[in-house]
Amino acid sequence: MLDLASIETAIEEAVLKPLLSLANSGRGLGEGEVSMQEIHIHHHHHWEHEVPPWVADLKRKLDLVLKAQEVIMSQLTDQAAVVAAIAAEVPVIATGVANIEAKLAALQNSTTTVLSPEDTAAVAAMSNDLANVKTSLDNIKTSLPAS
Repeated sequence: MLDLASIETAIEEAVLKPLLSLANSGRGLGEGEVSMQEIHIHHHHHWEHEVPPWVADLKRKLDLVLKAQEVIMSQLTDQAAVVAAIAAEVPVIATGVANIEAKLAALQNSTTTVLSPEDTAAVAAMSNDLANVKTSLDNIKTSLPAS
């Protein structure tokens, strides 16, 4: 996530340091030293409202960065809502799976109901399928963020 400090650092690295480096190169000025004449800024400039022309370009680029960050944050909020909805439904599904497992086990262990061999095989297959669903739900639960 972008924050103000990382944006300031990026601007410093991408814009200000190269300008100072260019101004200082071969002029005998040390790190951090620059004269106003070296970067062609002097007291009697003719900029509208006393703002250098490159400020408008920098502002436009910063606006683009901020708009992109706003879109990213909005998408992150939307995705967090989806994850929260999934997290709320997983326990409901897990309870349903547990109930079906209990009913199948009761059917298999019933002394009053006699199942044919085909029915017994079908119940065993359903139990295996439910075990796989339960494993998948457990994997989903562990991958969801803690609420």
